[in-house]
Amino acid sequence: MQNLTQDRDVLRLSSTTKISPIENMIRWGIFIGYRLL
Repeated sequence: MQNLTQDRDVLRLSSTTKISPIENMIRWGIFIGYRLL
């Protein structure tokens, strides 16, 4: 269940326009990094 909530949080974060593209890329990089671990 925790993974599902994390997915939703990431989707919500990536859809906010306040986040800069670079910060968004870093966020996705961290997210994907955790996924691969």
